[in-house]
Amino acid sequence: MLHAGIQLLRGRSSAPRKPKEEPSGLIAQEFRRYVQNEIPVRFIDPSAMKFVKREDVFSVFQEDIAKIGDDEIDKRASRRGWEHQHIYVYQRQVVLKELMHQTIKYVVFSHRWHADGEPTFQDISSGKQRKIVGFDKLKRYCQKAKALGYRLIWSDTCCIDKTNSAELCEAVQAMYKWYANAYLCIVHLADSTKSSDFGREEWFTRGWTLQELLAPKRVKFYNKDWYSFTSVANDKEDAAILSALYHTTGIPEAAIIADNSNGIRSQSVWEIMSWASKRKTTRIEDIAYSLIGLFGVHLTIAYGEGETAFSRLVEAIMHRKARWDIFAWVGQASAYHAAIPSSPACYPPFEPLSAGKSVGVKNFSMTSDGLRLLSLPLIPVKFVLGSVGIGGTCTAVLQPTPSPEFQVQFGTITVTCGRQRLRRLGEAENLAICILNYEAKSGKGKVAVGKEYICFLLHSDEPQDPYSDKPAWSKLSTEDLVRIHCQGLRTQTASDSSTSNASQEPSAGEDRFLIALKHVYIE
Repeated sequence: MLHAGIQLLRGRSSAPRKPKEEPSGLIAQEFRRYVQNEIPVRFIDPSAMKFVKREDVFSVFQEDIAKIGDDEIDKRASRRGWEHQHIYVYQRQVVLKELMHQTIKYVVFSHRWHADGEPTFQDISSGKQRKIVGFDKLKRYCQKAKALGYRLIWSDTCCIDKTNSAELCEAVQAMYKWYANAYLCIVHLADSTKSSDFGREEWFTRGWTLQELLAPKRVKFYNKDWYSFTSVANDKEDAAILSALYHTTGIPEAAIIADNSNGIRSQSVWEIMSWASKRKTTRIEDIAYSLIGLFGVHLTIAYGEGETAFSRLVEAIMHRKARWDIFAWVGQASAYHAAIPSSPACYPPFEPLSAGKSVGVKNFSMTSDGLRLLSLPLIPVKFVLGSVGIGGTCTAVLQPTPSPEFQVQFGTITVTCGRQRLRRLGEAENLAICILNYEAKSGKGKVAVGKEYICFLLHSDEPQDPYSDKPAWSKLSTEDLVRIHCQGLRTQTASDSSTSNASQEPSAGEDRFLIALKHVYIE
């Protein structure tokens, strides 16, 4: 019936077209697809404070949908360089999706949940309005959205039936998309009067609000008294607000205003994780679930799994984004695997110069034997010195040992760690370094004289051939990133000559060296 209703609203085509390309049919098809897959399960009518279900969305926008005609479709197709005589069905679908997004306009809400309580799905369903701060906030939100001309709003507090596990799982997985497809995101900053207060605003410390800032194309900030910070319709277009957001979050302005509807595409894993590193969530699993959309991955929702959720997220990211900097972390390892961090808090401030797109381990995967990666040969190292500083911070100095399999010479390594780790390093006999951000070239790895590299510090309980495919190595956690400095080509001895790796040859003016790559397994 919905299909037929839209056909009647569309009227007749202004030019003869093939039946399979009938615009009215495509409009009906795209409307159904968009409503069922791209927007929330239900909304609130801000005028009546009552729910509007997905199946009732058409009645809200039927007059607007009726205005979608062939001329508008052809005009938008022409802007994309498609001539209307040769527009294929899939191209019309692209245009219609854009039109649906601009026709079915809804507002989403971003805020810090109040300890006094928030209105629930059951509250709105029953029409009861409890005397809590959250209800007053919802009313103000409705008033602002209505004043701006919007007919549908959505709030995470009450538009999800959290007693329905299937609905909750769908909402968590689709949340990023819902914010991205919203025409506007209204943000209430309950601790701020002006933008200079952002540094003390709790909203910027919460896990879910990261995607609520980045996913929507348009954001409007309101202060504690519900006054707008600016006079513009979209605060992502205000230079002062963008500057305040950058200085508060560390997120570049270009990333804030980018089209992030399909996730964050231009930034590295390390950089995105660093944005989340200082944020907190009430449920430990939400540390991972709140990042699903940012990385564009799918993750089964399983509340109760605890820190395993973040381990699964990291592994999902490995499959989607084969970038070495997912390993640029420090501190506590996951219980799942020593090469996976326990949370985003393990990622230190991002270093652009260390994380170029053309560098680093790209061939890696989690297997039944552990982490398998294609890297430069491991560099054997030995413990030289340990010290305990002020406040109990421990420092270990490691010295690379000569190896006939590795002709490049590296400097000493300083590692910051805890007392227990210092003791273990002092007792260890089998330590090695795995360089992560070498430059890949022609199937080999390239290192440059004078350059510093980020590494894994590895340990084996048994004497091992550092270049064996046996999964005998374990990653040791440290309090800061492990770095090693390339000093140049090591002077060869007579014993080196017979076993030298012929691929380790100087290139580009004797300051860079190409080295054959080898598989390494880390348990």
